[in-house]
Amino acid sequence: MTYELVKKYRGHIDLESREGAGTKVSISLPEGT
Repeated sequence: MTYELVKKYRGHIDLESREGAGTKVSISLPEGT
């Protein structure tokens, strides 16, 4: 996973962190994309 992907899914990450995930980020993406 690259930083670009993080920025691309930043909205999803923000929602997860707001739930109380903190720094824990879970993104379901196939390895090798």
